[in-house]
Amino acid sequence: LFVVEPLGGSPRRVTTFGHDPAWHPDGRRIVFATAATQSPYSRLGGRSELWVADLANGAIRRIFEGDAMQPSVSPNGLRVAFWARRRGLARRDLFTVPVEADSPVAPVAVTDDEAVDWSPFWSADGRYLRFGSDRDGTMNLWQVAVDEASGRPLGAPEPLSVPATHAGPFRASRDQRTIVYEAGTAGFDLEKVPLGGDGLPSGPPIVLLSDLEGISDPSVSPDGRLVAFSSFPATEDLWVVGADGSGLRRITAGPFRDRAPAFSADGGRLFFHSDRSGKFEIWEIRLDGSGLVPFTRCREEQPFGALPSPDGRFVAACTGSEGAHLLPVSRTPDDPLPAPLPRPEPERRFEASAFSPDGRLLAGHAIAPDE
Repeated sequence: LFVVEPLGGSPRRVTTFGHDPAWHPDGRRIVFATAATQSPYSRLGGRSELWVADLANGAIRRIFEGDAMQPSVSPNGLRVAFWARRRGLARRDLFTVPVEADSPVAPVAVTDDEAVDWSPFWSADGRYLRFGSDRDGTMNLWQVAVDEASGRPLGAPEPLSVPATHAGPFRASRDQRTIVYEAGTAGFDLEKVPLGGDGLPSGPPIVLLSDLEGISDPSVSPDGRLVAFSSFPATEDLWVVGADGSGLRRITAGPFRDRAPAFSADGGRLFFHSDRSGKFEIWEIRLDGSGLVPFTRCREEQPFGALPSPDGRFVAACTGSEGAHLLPVSRTPDDPLPAPLPRPEPERRFEASAFSPDGRLLAGHAIAPDE
């Protein structure tokens, strides 16, 4: 982190690490996080801590060693607001911790729901915490009344909508008369590309669906007649559409994160991972939305990336710590996960991405521990 005079000059190094610096109101200290914010929907690296740096002597001190992103110091310098991911869940919530504490203290939750909340900043009088949230279906500006001394919320979040379909991050001038933010729109197309006998594109792409908010993880049915995909970011549901672009239908709906659908060998079901049980597990469902049942029910692990084999015998799934596992389709949800597949290198785990057409080989890639 560096500081520089507002009208220019030589920058002065404050720390040798850190991201998202936030001024303390005394102007002599800076609170910062140890991880960079790329997007509220994704996180790079592991846990992010909060530190404070003294500009006069360069001394630094850790004030919170839990997960914390994009800190903002309250107007009277009492508390730091930040957002963090809930362990094992896709949602992001807001918290506060005191700037000064003799010993580590637990953070106070400001939000605790299924929405993705991020980019917090305080009102000039310290009575409100303003932040970005997708709780109404689009990422926009919200505020919640808080007690600055304790950091506890005093009511439900209220919208402060800005004219954008996706807004954030947000920053405000000290007097709060001006708020600046990024605004943008994003549209996703689902396309198919014809292939020649050599496996290379033989013509221009054909658009199946156009200008949707988010399309992720498309999967083609074994007979090539259907395509399944998941939507994001406001709602993460499963969808199926014909390979000619017709017959679009939603398979799942609700506040859960349903991701990465993959067709069973007979094409009649979808395997996917979801946090609908409180943490991520593998689930299966019929194409008409019926027959939703868990495929795994683990005690600690959180499997993801279900990949059924073409012969219908196995489902490959990954865990963040051990890599890919090969699960028999005949298993019961409470069966323990089998031993992981061999590591390609001692310090890297194997994550599966595709079966060979005959189901005898499994392709994938090597992942380092922090990736």
